[in-house]
Amino acid sequence: MEVTLEQFRLATGSAQDRAELFYEPCLETVERFRIDQGVHSMAAFCSTISVESGRLTTLEEDLYYKDAERLLKIFPSYIRSIEDARRLVRNPKGISLEVYKGCHGRGLIQLTWERNYHIHGE
Repeated sequence: MEVTLEQFRLATGSAQDRAELFYEPCLETVERFRIDQGVHSMAAFCSTISVESGRLTTLEEDLYYKDAERLLKIFPSYIRSIEDARRLVRNPKGISLEVYKGCHGRGLIQLTWERNYHIHGE
């Protein structure tokens, strides 16, 4: 299935300049990883990268939290006390190290977790 730049832009809901920036690399990714190029698979691929990257606007997970209680709710398995949460408020690097061992979401698909970084050569 041939996807045009305009179809890619519409499928990702991105601005023209962002679609132009990522169009060729995404097509190369589809080819490289042999992603089924049927309409449903391409729609799933485009919607996934759109959601994970904020419509192709960000390549790194935003871990800037201003509320300790929210941090405790979001990451209860990793941040176990309000004191720890307060230490991590406004501290993205600290959250990345505490929760993800430094392997927080990056790239259009937001590759996350140490195991996945190693598998994919990051």
